[in-house]
Amino acid sequence: MLQKDELIFQIRANREDIIQYFAFRHLPPHLQEVSKRYAALAIEELRKPRSAERTVALRKLLEAKDAAVRAVIYKPIEDVDLEWIGELV
Repeated sequence: MLQKDELIFQIRANREDIIQYFAFRHLPPHLQEVSKRYAALAIEELRKPRSAERTVALRKLLEAKDAAVRAVIYKPIEDVDLEWIGELV
């Protein structure tokens, strides 16, 4: 199994650009917990040979990660500040 530095080198060399969307350090701690699990799965996928199916798996994993994070930050619409809409209309 590749170690951290080897894996980072391989990701950069192979232009595995999608991995940037699995970064989680910029998130608040409670969202990092959610996002980090998906990042770990993405790393597992990157260890497999490149293929169309691997690409699909990574894209769907990214969609799932985004949905999981949104599920944590969800608020009922009556609790959402919508005043920003006034800046657009």
